[in-house]
Amino acid sequence: MSRYGIYVQPETGSKPFYLDDEQCQPLAKLGQFKFYFPYESAKLNRVEPEGVWEYIRDRKAWRAVVPGMSDYNCFIVVKKGAHAAGTYGLTGVTQLWTDSLWLEAPYIYVYAECGDYSAWGDDPYGKFFVYDVYGTPKPKSAAGKYGIQLRGMNGVTTLTDFSKLGYCVWAGTVYSDGKKGSGATIPGYDISNESRYTIYVRPKSQACTMLRRGNSIWTDVPAYLNVLLFDHNPDLSVLPKYGIQICNQNGKTTYTSKYCPLMGGQLLSAMSGNSKYKTPYFNLANYGTFVSSINNKYYDLAALGLYVSGNYYDVRFLATVDSGWMGDMWTNNGNVQGIYNTHCIDGDLYL
Repeated sequence: MSRYGIYVQPETGSKPFYLDDEQCQPLAKLGQFKFYFPYESAKLNRVEPEGVWEYIRDRKAWRAVVPGMSDYNCFIVVKKGAHAAGTYGLTGVTQLWTDSLWLEAPYIYVYAECGDYSAWGDDPYGKFFVYDVYGTPKPKSAAGKYGIQLRGMNGVTTLTDFSKLGYCVWAGTVYSDGKKGSGATIPGYDISNESRYTIYVRPKSQACTMLRRGNSIWTDVPAYLNVLLFDHNPDLSVLPKYGIQICNQNGKTTYTSKYCPLMGGQLLSAMSGNSKYKTPYFNLANYGTFVSSINNKYYDLAALGLYVSGNYYDVRFLATVDSGWMGDMWTNNGNVQGIYNTHCIDGDLYL
């Protein structure tokens, strides 16, 4: 049992929890960064989105500003960091991936080549690689900004007037039929709005491979999925029927016990491994594509997904999604490389 804090029973989305510095480390989403640069020989003005990235020659990387980064302890979740890509004027496709990726306040740095276009015509991110930046508030950033500070054994917990914190607005079970192009949806929510919604998912019982695509969650087999949906812009003006409301010095609501915040978690930097949690829920992404086979000079293109069994995870084949003429083009088919940082949270705190 926690020695310090407030015991909270949220109206939606969570088991009771302690609002304290041991268990509750609120997690904020600072931004999503799309990146496109075709290949090394291209002109620097080919980078997209225009005006977001600048090339730093001595770092051999592109960088973009992460707003408010100095107030947080930050990390990167890769939403899509690799794909099979086509080049105008050439047959076939080539596997490309993120070569380097890091944070150095106040910037995110990346070097990657994305080709001219994604080989998957229905790729939800198109030609772009995509990276999310999350963080927990630093204690020193609390002065004058927060409505509550809880000091205890491990430092400080803060609830902030920043609009980036995630609050669990839906927690439950959905069904995916395992069919390509179909999948599970969250009733009443459009999860394709990634600037607003973050989802954490795990299979309810059986193991399966999963992929977030637009407004749905694909699986490789029929499966029930447990889902936690976090809103980074909830309506905190709707007060709970009972419980607590916390305001900052300007009178703005920074927290109500209607919701449970997105809390802490574990960064997973390998393509496969085990979480420290017994029941981890994973920040589900779109993991890109690769050439899974070549027969008679035609290639099969496969989508990658996140396989979860117990507390084990692995980025692997989910389904064949496209095909095309390879010809005599050489490709490193079957070779999946790059950076696949993902993140998980302790599901036992929620469901």
